[in-house]
Amino acid sequence: DQGDGMYGTASESFKDLCKVHEAEVIKKHENKLIVEYNAKKRIVSDFLVPEVQVGDKVRIHFAFVIEKVL
Repeated sequence: DQGDGMYGTASESFKDLCKVHEAEVIKKHENKLIVEYNAKKRIVSDFLVPEVQVGDKVRIHFAFVIEKVL
């Protein structure tokens, strides 16, 4: 996690956003989802994968679901 350039000096919360995480959708409201991973909850958008539903396993990156895990 040292990284090159400014990444090495970035906050841990920013570094966490940069990583791809596998999460579970625990709530959906319109195009916003609340997902949970590693005992953390985060609000993300379903813009790229609008068909996801509560209970689905997904991969997230920054503020987006990037794919549904089958």
